Amino acid sequence: MQIQFAIESTKAFDPAISERNFKIYISDVGQLILMPNLMKTLMEVAPKVSISLVNLSPRVAQSMMSDGDIDLAIGTFDRFQAGFHQQRLFSKSYVVLARKDHSLLKKGLTLNNFLMARHAVYLPPAASHDSFDLFLDDLFKQHHKRRKVVVELAHGLGIAEIVAASDLIACVPKRLAESLMSTESLAFFPLPFEAPSADVCQFWHDRVHSEPGHRWLRNLVYQKYSRITFNLPEK
Repeated sequence: MQIQFAIESTKAFDPAISERNFKIYISDVGQLILMPNLMKTLMEVAPKVSISLVNLSPRVAQSMMSDGDIDLAIGTFDRFQAGFHQQRLFSKSYVVLARKDHSLLKKGLTLNNFLMARHAVYLPPAASHDSFDLFLDDLFKQHHKRRKVVVELAHGLGIAEIVAASDLIACVPKRLAESLMSTESLAFFPLPFEAPSADVCQFWHDRVHSEPGHRWLRNLVYQKYSRITFNLPEK
């Protein structure tokens, strides 16, 4: 890995002919929501470039990024250490996913029936929802309630089916909820309280900051996912 990196860092990067493999740390939901668009572009501008996705704990991922075994992280992460760069891509907001005929929601979603409901909680290894989950814990404490968590999910796959087949509700990113609307028995609702949005960023280690291939990949990700339509130069 060290030898390969030394070679790559001394030569120009041409995406049209490169056969590089990039490893990206991203959650399963990030894979579902973000990767199709990126892969479509890669097939057009870099047909021989390949991508490997990994979903690990933040601690392990940071160590692998420091060692050069992972190139880029995309998501919402709070615990990246010194030596890493980050660039904001967009903000994500959360909604409540539920069965359309949920008995508590017939007259709309209120704070009271949100607090009363039974919950499915999505806690991926990538820890990309930790901040929002802590916010919900504080919300319940403020109202002297205990959150009724019936199931904790380590993967995004199956959220739609679990919610559609039960009286559980789940707080999920709005982009994920929108992608699940092909399940006709589901609906999503705005949160019945004010909640902070979360920034989705890309992160990389300082060791690859100036490497041409990494710069190309980061610029491409920024162009695809930032609300700004032009690319900002990296410092």
